[in-house]
Amino acid sequence: MEELFMRSRKHVQPIYDRNDVDRKVKINSMTQQEIKVEHITNDHSEDELMLHPKSDKISKNQSKSIQLLSSGIEKALQVVKLENDFTFVFNDLFYICPKFLACFLSPKLCEQLKLDPTIDTFKLKYYPVNKFKKYFLHQEEETANKLNEFTSEQEESKEQDENSKEKLDKKCDGDLLNEVFYKMICLMKGKEIEIKQNSEEKELLMNIALEIGNSELISKLNKEGEEMKTTNVIERLNLLSQSHISIEEEIEFIAAHFTEMEKEKYSKLSVEILESILSHPKFVIKSENWLYDLIFSLGKNYEILLSYIEFEYLSDSKMKHFIEHFKFENLNVSIWKHLCQRLKLHIDPHLHYTRHLGEYYSFDSSSPFNGIFNHLNKECQGNCINKEIVHTYNYLGQKNYDTIVNYSSNNSCTVGHPNSRDITGWLKFDFRQKAVTLDYYTIKSSDGNNGYLYQWMIEGSNDDKSWDKLDERNTRDLSSSYVFHSYSCLSTKSYRYIRISKTDAGAISLSNIELFGHLSNSVEE
Repeated sequence: MEELFMRSRKHVQPIYDRNDVDRKVKINSMTQQEIKVEHITNDHSEDELMLHPKSDKISKNQSKSIQLLSSGIEKALQVVKLENDFTFVFNDLFYICPKFLACFLSPKLCEQLKLDPTIDTFKLKYYPVNKFKKYFLHQEEETANKLNEFTSEQEESKEQDENSKEKLDKKCDGDLLNEVFYKMICLMKGKEIEIKQNSEEKELLMNIALEIGNSELISKLNKEGEEMKTTNVIERLNLLSQSHISIEEEIEFIAAHFTEMEKEKYSKLSVEILESILSHPKFVIKSENWLYDLIFSLGKNYEILLSYIEFEYLSDSKMKHFIEHFKFENLNVSIWKHLCQRLKLHIDPHLHYTRHLGEYYSFDSSSPFNGIFNHLNKECQGNCINKEIVHTYNYLGQKNYDTIVNYSSNNSCTVGHPNSRDITGWLKFDFRQKAVTLDYYTIKSSDGNNGYLYQWMIEGSNDDKSWDKLDERNTRDLSSSYVFHSYSCLSTKSYRYIRISKTDAGAISLSNIELFGHLSNSVEE
C-alpha cells in the first residue's frame, strides 16, 4: 500500500496520476446513426477508433448515440495542470486532490458546490471500531482473548489488560480506516478495488458511499451483497432509500413475503414505503383482519394505510372496532369506497383466495387421495382428525370419524341407520382455523354391509347455519365394495365447514373421502 496517511492531522501528499483516470463520457450524436466508439489499447495508435454500428441497416429517421472512452480527458490532463484545491478529511486522515476528482467521487459535493463554490473541505463522519468487528486480529487474537480474563483478585492486571485492549482497539480501528480510506482514493482515481463479501470494510464503505451520495458505488456494493432475505430486507431497503437507488426489487420481495417478517420491523418503514408495499400487485396477507390489526398496532400516524383494507372481508368484530376507534376527520375517499363495498351486500367474511396466503391442492387422477386431508395428515405427522386439526360431526352430534381420512387401509364409516326412512343424515367437517375453496373431491365406497352411497349433496358454510349447495349427485358409481370415483365441484367461495348430506333414505356409508382445492387461513374472529 502506498504511504498516503499521516496521523496527528498531517497532510497526505496527493497521489493523483492523470494516467489512472478511466471515466467514460457519453454524448449524444448530432447524426442519425448510433455508433459505439471505443478507445484502442496502447498497442494501437491513440487516435484509432473502433466503430460498431448496431445493425447493418440503419433507418434515416432513427436517433442514435455515440460513446467515447477517457482518452480525451487523459490527453487534456497531460497538458492542463489541475490545482490540488480540495481536501477530504477522515478522522485524522487528510487527502489533498483537485476539486474535479472530489466531485467525481462525491455527487453530494457537486450539489454543495453549486450553492457555495468556495467549499474546499469535505469531512467524512468517523465510525468507531465498536460499530464493526475487529478487522486485523490475526496476530492479536490470542491477546484479545486474554483481555476478557478478568478476576477480582487481579486489579492491577485488569488495569493493564484494559489499557492493552484500548491500544488494540485503536490499532484495529486504524487498520480498518486506513484500508477503507485508501480504497476510496483508488476509486476516485478510477482504479479497481477488491471487497470481501460480508466484511466490515464493505459495511464502512457502504456508509461512506451514502454520506458522499455516490449511488453508483452503493448500487455496486448492494448488488454484490448477501442474498435478500426476510431477516435483512427491511434494513437493506432503508439503507438504499437514503440514496437515489431504486428499491422496487425490495418492495416486491416484502410484498410477496409480508406475513413472514416480524411485525415490529414494519414500524421502521415510512408510511410512503408501506403504501408502495400494500399497493404492489404481489402483496399477499393471511387475512384482512391480520392486516387491520397490524395497521392499528403501528399507531395513529399509520392510519392512512387503512385505505388498503378491503372492508368487505373484515369480520364483524373488526368492523365494530373500526367504528369505535376511527375518527371521522380521518376518512378519505379510498376508505369510504371500501366501506361502501361492505355496506352494499351482506357478505360473509370468507377468504379472498387470490389475495390471502394459502396452498392449492389440485386434483390429479393418478393420485385421487393426495389432497387436502392427506396434506394435513403429513403436516401433523398423524391423523388430522385425531389431532383435532379438523373436527367431524354427524347429524346426531357424534364425532371423531378419523378412519375416513385414513387412506392406508379399507375402512367402513356409517352415519345413521341403514334401514332409516329419514332423509336427514349428514357428516360435517369443521376446518377451524382454515377454510377450503373446493373444486374436486373423491369418495371411496364401503364394504356394502350397510348399503352404498347413491344420492348425496356437498355443501359449504361459514357460520354453521346457512349452507350453500356446491354439488349434488345421483349415480351408481359407488355401487360395489371399495371402489372410488372423483367429482368436480367448482366453488368460487371458501368455507370453514364442508358437509356431505344424503338426499335419499338410509345411512351414509363410505370408506374414505378426500377434498381438493385451495386451503387458506380462516377468518379470525
